Amino acid sequence: MKHTLLTGLLCVGSALAVQAQSDFRPGYIVQPAGDTLRGEVDYRGAQRSSRLARFRPSASGAVTEYQPEQLRGYGFPGSRAYESHEVVADSSNRRQRYFLEVLAVGKASVYSLRDEKDREHYYLSLGTEPVAELVKRTVRVKDADGRMFDQEQPIYRNMLAAAFSACPDVQGHLSKLPFSSGALAGAAARYNECMSGSVMKGGSVRQRPKAHATFTVTAGAGTSTLTIKESAYSSDGEYKGSLKPVVGLGMNFSIPAVSEKLSFQLEGQYHAQSYNLYSSWGTSTSPAPASQKTSFSYVRVPVLLRYSLQRGLVRPYVQAGITLGMALEKETDLRLFPTYHLETLAIDNSIRRFEQAFAGGVGVRIGREGARKLSVEARYERSNGFSTVVGTSTTVARIFGLLSYDLTK
Repeated sequence: MKHTLLTGLLCVGSALAVQAQSDFRPGYIVQPAGDTLRGEVDYRGAQRSSRLARFRPSASGAVTEYQPEQLRGYGFPGSRAYESHEVVADSSNRRQRYFLEVLAVGKASVYSLRDEKDREHYYLSLGTEPVAELVKRTVRVKDADGRMFDQEQPIYRNMLAAAFSACPDVQGHLSKLPFSSGALAGAAARYNECMSGSVMKGGSVRQRPKAHATFTVTAGAGTSTLTIKESAYSSDGEYKGSLKPVVGLGMNFSIPAVSEKLSFQLEGQYHAQSYNLYSSWGTSTSPAPASQKTSFSYVRVPVLLRYSLQRGLVRPYVQAGITLGMALEKETDLRLFPTYHLETLAIDNSIRRFEQAFAGGVGVRIGREGARKLSVEARYERSNGFSTVVGTSTTVARIFGLLSYDLTK
């Protein structure tokens, strides 16, 4: 059963990963002559979006891939937009074309680019002038006592001050301006407003998605299989656990700075499990076989990285990570672990209080945009169990069916 479900989870996860490689949304491309074609554009991560645009005229149309040299730009109405520009984005100082994400557009425009080392670059364009990179450096300098320390050089502030010199009201905002997408775009928007006397049409700041935390409540059920190896009391074998409820709370934290499709899932759960085990003790000439029932209850903390699709009423996701568990019992009645004290056989009933598990699951979130959502998930875990004796293995494989509901939007 567990192998069948695990295989199913892997197959569903693989199919979801293949499907998630493309995420076509209503969009447009701007051709070199200035003509705009509307259809669907593949919504990709920051690095891929800067190097390739994938367009199709309709959901059933053929996909055409465009390099930055082949388009003026592309975008998604009400969301992200990209323009093709020639810039320097690596240590080779070689200029080449990229699709730069538009952060603010107008007489002064600000763009961003995520390079192959996951570093963010920002650029400024004033009117018809070529884009210039806004630079912030950190250098090692020596003080009067010969000690070395890091010193920041906010060169971008001087660049903006020179570019926005026609608007004195903007200058006061630049002396402490942070080196971030929102701050730089905001400075350009203030300059555009100053130059036009009002907020320019089409000159607004394009808001990036912000990190967001969603709190959830979880309920479901889980079962497990305990596999014992190298026990001193003939308990080796697989033991099926009973089906028991799972309850808990969770938090999902989006990380749009990395990818809008990635988030961290942190949960706290309670789950108990019972097993009927066979063991044998006594002497070699007088064994005492018996069946024992034992129970374990855990407070569990799954920490998972989730990849999910961002559109539609039903949004599939796949996630993987680790689970940390703390046993609420300090010992067990199981006779699995012999110890010797003064040449007398004794029984060590202590168990490992903390266990670690690898976890993976697939599920769907159901609900409209901006509303609370219901999640349905199948999850598999495999932990190192409770044995404290070197050489005695007590691996636990768990299978869960979980329902979660958002407490916050």
